[in-house]
Amino acid sequence: MPSAKLDNLLLLASLFERRALSFLKQAASFYPAALAAISNLLGISVPFEEIMAWVEKNKPILQTISGGDWRTLNAGNNIYLRTFDRYDDDGESIYVFIGKTSQPPAGIDVSEAALLQSDGQIPTLWFYRGQKKKQNLAEQTSPELAHEDWLMTALSSLFGRGKYGAFLQEVGEFVKENRTKIDKIRRHFEVSNPTVLGQGADGVAFAISSHLVLKIFRNKNAFNHAVMAMDRLHKNPELAKTEAMIYDAGELGTFENQIVYYYVIEKMVPLSNMDSNVYSSLETLIDQMRSTILNDRGSHWRKFKEYVGNPDKHSELKQEIKNGAQRLVHDMKRHYGRHITKIEDNLQDKLKSNWLESLAEELIVKYLTNRTDLHMGNIGFTGYGDFRFFDPVYNEHRSF
Repeated sequence: MPSAKLDNLLLLASLFERRALSFLKQAASFYPAALAAISNLLGISVPFEEIMAWVEKNKPILQTISGGDWRTLNAGNNIYLRTFDRYDDDGESIYVFIGKTSQPPAGIDVSEAALLQSDGQIPTLWFYRGQKKKQNLAEQTSPELAHEDWLMTALSSLFGRGKYGAFLQEVGEFVKENRTKIDKIRRHFEVSNPTVLGQGADGVAFAISSHLVLKIFRNKNAFNHAVMAMDRLHKNPELAKTEAMIYDAGELGTFENQIVYYYVIEKMVPLSNMDSNVYSSLETLIDQMRSTILNDRGSHWRKFKEYVGNPDKHSELKQEIKNGAQRLVHDMKRHYGRHITKIEDNLQDKLKSNWLESLAEELIVKYLTNRTDLHMGNIGFTGYGDFRFFDPVYNEHRSF
């Protein structure tokens, strides 16, 4: 029995020892570089033993601090020690400040304040915990920059930056340096600040008018494909109806040492926003027509690739594409008629009468021009009743 009591005492002693060591470890790391931070704050050299005694005296407050990477903050006439403490439930950063003044740091919403007792050379200090005040974007932004909120939104999304501080200054410089290009883009706008249609890793899209979309992005490959698409539209007018119309494309400017690109394209309703029956049925039709084109490429379509770059062959190529599309439509109606019926019943009078033939022509042209953007997330419904692939290039794709 005495042995059992001794074991329990040893366990308790071990527990207290671990807690003491844990606190000592926390206290020892309370100031970086041993004593540098407290000495900088007070302007004197404070022995380690005095700091330990002061920490012990103020333990109920100091042990609530999670952070340990203390930095000196110069705020006007006042100096504070500052450390990141933790994130709140909304993911906002909370900081702790220790200073010699009863005045908290400017720009901080204080949620907790307390007095830290003096000990030895260390005087009474003030403890503050809080968050940086959220500034109203309008208060930080010049009228000129507020006019370009769409651009701030695009750059903020592309580069993962918040709309405050240095970012606003950098955007202001970007606007000044690229004013001519921005004004050129603005000529397409029907509203001052257009609404965001979508944003992601591949860029940010804005509805700039009832029939146009502006896309801001960083991918050079996507830009090159947009330029090639514009080139095809101008050089091969016979094939223009198989392409989403791109009205403008270019380099907007350089931000964070990276080129930012744009293009202006016709507006469409993304297939993902339409009825699921339309989506699934159209996916089936596209897959089947694509497979048929692939099966026929060796015996038929491959030789016509050379015609694309030869204007003398364009009339012949146009007729061949039309004939090939009609064959595809015949096959689809014969084997997949129920999918066609689902789409037509759902969209009714919104569809062009020859919508399926137009789609078949586009798929053939995609093969002939070595396009690899056959992705269902990259297709939309036009205002004139056709389905079109609306990005010149897409990251995820099914390739011919």
